Amino acid sequence: MKLLSHAAALIGSAAIGYTGVSLIQQASGTGSGGTTDATHRPAPTATSPLSPELPAATQTSGSALAAQIRTALILQGIDPEWADDLAAGDASGFPALLEKLSSVSGSQKATLTSILLARWASLDPLGGAAFLKFKKDDENLSALFREWSQIDFGTAAATATEYGDKCIRCTLREKARLDPAGFLTWAKDHPGINPLALLNSGPGENSEALQRLAELDPDRMLAWSKLVPEDQWNEDFPNTFAAQLAKRSPEEAIAWAKTLANPTHSQAALCGIAGALATTQPDRALTLLAELPAESDYEIRGLYPAILGKLNLGDPEKALDVAKIFPPGDIRNEILSRTMTVLLKQNPARAFEISEALGPEASAALSSNLLSITKDPDEARRILETAPAAGETSFQREATRAALLVWLQSDPASLGVYLKDRMETPLLNGLKAELQKGMALLALQTGQPTEAGLMAAVGLDPTFTVEALLETDPARAAVALEQVHDAASRKQTAGDLATAWAARDRGDALEWATTLTEPAEQAAAWQAITGHWLGEDSHRASEWITTLPPGAGRDAAVLTMARHIQDTDPDLSWKWALTLSDSTVKTNALQEVASQWSRRDAAAARSALENSGLTLEERRNILETPPQPSAK
Repeated sequence: MKLLSHAAALIGSAAIGYTGVSLIQQASGTGSGGTTDATHRPAPTATSPLSPELPAATQTSGSALAAQIRTALILQGIDPEWADDLAAGDASGFPALLEKLSSVSGSQKATLTSILLARWASLDPLGGAAFLKFKKDDENLSALFREWSQIDFGTAAATATEYGDKCIRCTLREKARLDPAGFLTWAKDHPGINPLALLNSGPGENSEALQRLAELDPDRMLAWSKLVPEDQWNEDFPNTFAAQLAKRSPEEAIAWAKTLANPTHSQAALCGIAGALATTQPDRALTLLAELPAESDYEIRGLYPAILGKLNLGDPEKALDVAKIFPPGDIRNEILSRTMTVLLKQNPARAFEISEALGPEASAALSSNLLSITKDPDEARRILETAPAAGETSFQREATRAALLVWLQSDPASLGVYLKDRMETPLLNGLKAELQKGMALLALQTGQPTEAGLMAAVGLDPTFTVEALLETDPARAAVALEQVHDAASRKQTAGDLATAWAARDRGDALEWATTLTEPAEQAAAWQAITGHWLGEDSHRASEWITTLPPGAGRDAAVLTMARHIQDTDPDLSWKWALTLSDSTVKTNALQEVASQWSRRDAAAARSALENSGLTLEERRNILETPPQPSAK
């Protein structure tokens, strides 16, 4: 459904309107000729591809007109040879030209036909209408009346009654859309015309015309609506009309919306009102939407992002009250998150107090926008000074983390001064790793060493330097790895580095892994490389594994291979596991394969075990002992 178009456009302070610029206007550089104000859409321009002044000149300025059309066609990438035929001084050749255009395809045909119909409407609309009716070309016939209505609306409207409802609708719609004031004046002399009755089918231009009439004279539109049964309304109409009525009186619009019998129409109208109020009264707009059923087939949620963007957070306490009208969920969390971010700048103590009262479930959702706090060390200082005294919540921790990282980016030297003798407080000490990681990234970004005072206050784990370089420069990361002295960290980081490096250049990663002298580190690296390689080319990976010397490194690669294929080829997985050199690793791997295999084919698994060459005790262990959990 496209029921939100007008309300959404109001939110953006420029409702949907026709923005097409004629080909001739493009050629001459005159633009759309529309005007724009701060709260309204651009004034409509004619849909004709010919500029408004050209029709009057067509009888006397054929060559000039042809030149303009030629330029316009060239700009559109269309053969300019059509220009002379389109600029003809009379319409006698237009039927043949229309036939000729049938051989053109796509958008070029549409453009040329549009110009032809505009010219036909200016030279001989009656003849054109008679010809198109004879040809039963309803599409071009209605398009001709659309062009004609822009040149001589009175005659076009009077003639359209002879050509059917579609031509009448096109003629009246163009007048209402492009000149609503003129249409309303004309309608006074034609009391039998009800635009809502004529334009109640389909969204788009019909709704646009009704909207423009409603903007100028909502009372007449209200009177017209009473004469058309509600079940015959275009569903876009209540949305459009309520939005216009709300500009005059939101109360009147809401009261009208609640009188509608069709729930979808009522919901559409209330959404239109919410859209109209979004810029000036976003809290009220959100309150309206909160009353509507979320399961409605009307696309209520389509308005939320735009209205939330207009919500005035200058009064956070009021914004928090708005949030409370929504049940727990995305909308409420979005309002809370954005509001708390603003409040954190104004009054950190109050922000922490509220987050504690909201509880752990809401507190986690509050943290999504925290890194948007301004890069101002003074604001970061206020947050860091206030946070330790606040209750422990995820919001408190994330706000402190955000303040540290923002201050680090803006002024690391002053942050080092502030953190001196403070890092051992429980809150800051718990964030030391996050801060060290940020310091490593900053050094990588700037190419400058970490500021001495900050280094003295926080220290720097070289593991984070390696991590910062993994994706961008694995060779430098490998050099930085030499500064990591903790064995467990070296093993983990070696695996991470191998994974990242293999994704960029597996050959270089393999070459580096062969230089590792610590068996555990090399095993982690070969395991990571094997895992990546198996995902791309398992055959080549298996060939490489067979070349590895016995030891922890080969065992890690073999174990990765065995696990990779144990579901798809348990027999081959079993055979790989039998080649493991570490007895404990081997037994556990065989237990794991056998356990999986037995669920699918117990007989095959038992046969493989009996023919494995393992001792009776080893076979009994595999059958009776469940596999031990281990990292894959």
